[in-house]
Amino acid sequence: MLFKLVILLSLSYQCLGADKVRIAYAQVIATLAPQYITTVDNIYRNIGLEVEKTILPSARGIKYFEDRSVDALGVRIRGYELLNPDAVRIDVNVLNTLETRIWILKKNQESFSKLKSIDIVAVRGDIAPIVFEKKHNIKIDNFASTIGNALEMLKRERVKGILVSKEVLAYYPIKNELVPYGELVDIHSLHHFIHKSKIHLKEKLEAEFLRAKEKGLFDFTPRALKK
Repeated sequence: MLFKLVILLSLSYQCLGADKVRIAYAQVIATLAPQYITTVDNIYRNIGLEVEKTILPSARGIKYFEDRSVDALGVRIRGYELLNPDAVRIDVNVLNTLETRIWILKKNQESFSKLKSIDIVAVRGDIAPIVFEKKHNIKIDNFASTIGNALEMLKRERVKGILVSKEVLAYYPIKNELVPYGELVDIHSLHHFIHKSKIHLKEKLEAEFLRAKEKGLFDFTPRALKK
């Protein structure tokens, strides 16, 4: 009898464990749009699941996802599933457009004439620059751990250009000192991703993400940065 009770308790514990989803968010999301994290928490709660969330540098978040240390990525660009076949995209975008391009300091605008002469920095773990690099046959020369570090490299002219989205750049004061370089640009939408092992949640999650979007819960203004 005692043995059967132990087995039942063990099974019950496993079932309870299955009701928790581990989600990795990039630090930039936690900084600029913490409301998004709250909204996603509520979405999972609405389908009867608990969330264990962790805030990580972008590259580490992807590594955790690929290593199965987490079950989902808070938000990534559409197309990440092409780089990682284990990633399942939730087909409701949380941001319609993300405009990625190369930016340079205004003061250097007239000095640069050829793309190949530009040393470029991007944020390690940011998927958009990798897609941009392959699509347009350019080379990213340096990677920084955060957008702040990348912008500091540009400001100190350790690099000549930064490859990043306009939407992220908009919340840093240095944006007023920058201009687009060249005509190359990629437009992406942003989506929540789950591991293929959680694909049984896809339909319910899409319904909840759509409901949240229709309520305008993704239409918040990102938190302004003080510096």
